[in-house]
Amino acid sequence: MKIDVIGVKSFENRLLVKEIKSRGLESDYADPRKVSYAFRKNKLRIYLTSTEYKIPDAVICRGGFISKIEQEGRQLIHVLEQLGVLLIEKPHLINRDKDKMFFAMLFMKHKIPTPDTFYLRNKTLLKIIDFSPVIVKHQRGRKGKNIFKFDKLEKLPSKSYFIQNMISNSHVDKRVFVIGDKVIGAMERRAAKKGEWRSNLALGGSAKAVKVDDKTKNLAIRAAKACEYEIAGVDIITDKQGKQFVIEVNRAPQFRGLMKATGINVAGKIVDYVEKRVKTHSKAR
Repeated sequence: MKIDVIGVKSFENRLLVKEIKSRGLESDYADPRKVSYAFRKNKLRIYLTSTEYKIPDAVICRGGFISKIEQEGRQLIHVLEQLGVLLIEKPHLINRDKDKMFFAMLFMKHKIPTPDTFYLRNKTLLKIIDFSPVIVKHQRGRKGKNIFKFDKLEKLPSKSYFIQNMISNSHVDKRVFVIGDKVIGAMERRAAKKGEWRSNLALGGSAKAVKVDDKTKNLAIRAAKACEYEIAGVDIITDKQGKQFVIEVNRAPQFRGLMKATGINVAGKIVDYVEKRVKTHSKAR
């Protein structure tokens, strides 16, 4: 069996390749920027750097497709899909990664509780928002960056707005890690200092392992399924009244922080899942 990892270099991606190889399986770390294609006489050969690339049974599609390797990454996964390779995740999911309004639609359709959300292209429409403070997000915001808090709506810049109600207790959230239809672990994240409302570890936040109840597990699994993600990091905030809100569902989530907080071998859990998926995928072909 051969399971490859596609994406830019990262701690998580290297760990996945190491885990796959530790089981006696084959694995390539496939950087799409180093992949070449030769179509000759209705046959295709693929090269990784200068060596012919062995087609895998499955690929784990990790991050980076919306920025550093957007075009090259999509080319590779579309080609592999046509060759019958099992993809974790599917191309159409990766193509919509950056569309926050689309996810707002998905959450509404599947009745996933989220903060009130507005996508406005005209500043005069700010009058329909009857709450403050608000969170303003850039379409490509991640790791807590390009996300801003405004206490007064009139201070918003004159451009398109993706605005959400700021939930009380926003400085504390839970990252729930979902693989398939199971929660494999969770951590509570807390903002780095007083006055900071973002709990992201990339911004210096702290994390500790937590056990989540069935209600939280079910919400995380429902949110991941609504997005059609097989592997997801679901961020959930509980307000002061005890109501839960899904803030974001992350495809190809990082898991260094979760491993450190919980001791869970996340890479091992992912590879366990992919191995099982390959076996069922092969039978269906």
